[in-house]
Amino acid sequence: MKTWLIILGLIFPSMLIAGEALKLQQDFPQFDLKIIGSKQKVSLTKLKGKVVIVNFWASWCEPCKKELPLFNKIHHELSKQGLVIIAVNEDDEESVAIEFLKTMPLDYQSVHDIASNGQKLAEMCNLMAVPSTFLMNRQGKIAAIYNGFGPGDEKKIRKKIKELL
Repeated sequence: MKTWLIILGLIFPSMLIAGEALKLQQDFPQFDLKIIGSKQKVSLTKLKGKVVIVNFWASWCEPCKKELPLFNKIHHELSKQGLVIIAVNEDDEESVAIEFLKTMPLDYQSVHDIASNGQKLAEMCNLMAVPSTFLMNRQGKIAAIYNGFGPGDEKKIRKKIKELL
């Protein structure tokens, strides 16, 4: 049995290192992250009672560049109905995100994923891809998970948001 674990570990190292991925109806990990270019922070605990999107992105991610403007539109359309969008940047340096946001400004809060308590939010979520989007209901439970972004995803995301609002 030990030999098989070693072989599996060599072939699929992430199986032995990574924790379990987040699942539907599970609580999203609590966070308190600094808004990019600011000293203010965003805390998930203060958003109870709202429908919340947490979207992980990076400046080098081509699908993110297509997805971020979509969330700008959704923010303008649905924020007054109780939707909050938080973009979580995965670039190593906050300065890279600041420069990127000058070319593609976001009208909702974007935070930099820096380790708090020794672990980044992406690690707590066992993130599988960038972009990744988690949609939480008003009780803070995960209602949908989207890994990556491609054709048809916009309709799926909008439909699920409207169901929760």
